[in-house]
Amino acid sequence: SELKSPVLKAGDFYRRRFDRILWPYIIWTCVYLLISGIIGHDILLAFSRLPQHLLWGTASYHLYFLVIMIQLYLLYPLLRTAIKKRPGLLIAGTFMLTLTVQYLLYLVMTSRLSLDPAYNNFNLVFFPAWLFYFVLGMWAAREKENWQQKLKGKTVLLTSLWIISLTILFLDSHYTATYGSSIRPSVILYTISSYFLFYVIALHYNHSGPGWVNWIARQSFLIYLIHPAIMTVLIYGATFIGWPDLWAGTRGMLAQYLLVTALSLLSSYFISLTPLADKLGGTVPSRKLSNSIASE
Repeated sequence: SELKSPVLKAGDFYRRRFDRILWPYIIWTCVYLLISGIIGHDILLAFSRLPQHLLWGTASYHLYFLVIMIQLYLLYPLLRTAIKKRPGLLIAGTFMLTLTVQYLLYLVMTSRLSLDPAYNNFNLVFFPAWLFYFVLGMWAAREKENWQQKLKGKTVLLTSLWIISLTILFLDSHYTATYGSSIRPSVILYTISSYFLFYVIALHYNHSGPGWVNWIARQSFLIYLIHPAIMTVLIYGATFIGWPDLWAGTRGMLAQYLLVTALSLLSSYFISLTPLADKLGGTVPSRKLSNSIASE
């Protein structure tokens, strides 16, 4: 709706977006530092690096994403103007920028290019490496009706492109041992093909999903923020009680995955019932949605 409205009030935009992101980011950074301090038996030392962790999103491995979001939201008013005036130029330009930056970082990861280790944190949260995805999302939202019509009936073609991109991604991961990295040109190709394929598939289902699916969608940000904390507690809890191999092997990994998923959903549900829900990244479910979930 913001993309299609004639005027954007930057102040209102920043207030809404940053109220939604900054509080959860600060609170969860402190939570993960507290967990780290307890495990390391030095809470004061953990919090002594709070400014550094807030700058780089390093209090936990997944918080870097919020640093990227903050940068992109700061750029949003400028990007919004550009995509209204020159959408093709903006998409092409940001694609080349992101592709170039990701390719250079890819060369670093595969030891074909050297980079000072001091820039390791900077690499991950450097907004040009992610800018194209953000702009593509803006364009897809703004031109949704147009590209939806053009892609209808092309599920077979999109599936073929998706399989090709997935194959390239697997081969790239195998031969370069970069399985855990999302900063790769092959990931860009896979992401684009996946987005349009699954969106077109979803268009075949016009009805809204079950209440519990809608609830998960609304609480997805909170679930994302909380799940590493639960996983960390399970891992170190097993060691603390003298069962260090509890999560070892395939069965242990699957059991841990299912338990983390269940506890993340359960914790998010209880948090969503409290006044702190929005500050922690969740949302307070509407009465209608709550009744829908309860009836299923």
